[in-house]
Amino acid sequence: RRHGLRAPETDSTTVTHMLIAGYTTACSLAFATVPRPLHMPASNVLRVAPPKMMPLGVPKVAYRVPGAAQADWVDLYNRLYRERILFLGQAIDDELTNQIIGVMLYLDSEDNAKPIYMYINSPGGSVTSGFAIFDTMRHVKSEVST
Repeated sequence: RRHGLRAPETDSTTVTHMLIAGYTTACSLAFATVPRPLHMPASNVLRVAPPKMMPLGVPKVAYRVPGAAQADWVDLYNRLYRERILFLGQAIDDELTNQIIGVMLYLDSEDNAKPIYMYINSPGGSVTSGFAIFDTMRHVKSEVST
C-alpha cells in the first residue's frame, strides 16, 4: 500500500482487458508479457499461451489413375474406397448409413467379383440404420468382410 491506496486486483477478466487494450506488442507472437500491478512480484508475471496449431484434417495421399501421366493428391478415405475398403468409425445414424450403403452399392456395381472390406469401430447408434447396413451387406453380390 502506498499513501493509503491499494493496487488494483488482477483477475482473468482484467488480464483479458489489458491484452485487448494493447498493453502487449503485436510483434511478440509466441509470448506476450502483461504489465503487472506494483504489488505483484516479478516471479508472477502472466504470460499468454502460444496459439494452438490448426488441425490437419483428413490426410492426403498420392494416387495415380491408371493411364494418367502423373499422380493426384486425394484424401485417404477416397483412396481406400478405390481399394474397396470402408471405415465405419462413428455412431450409426441415417446420414452415415445412406453414405455407407451408397458406396457399397457403387462398389458392387463396378465389380461384384471383388470383395469389399469394412472396418467397424462404432460406439453404436440407430438400430434401424444398422439393420439397413446389414441388409445391404447381404444384398450385394460382392463378399463383404468385416
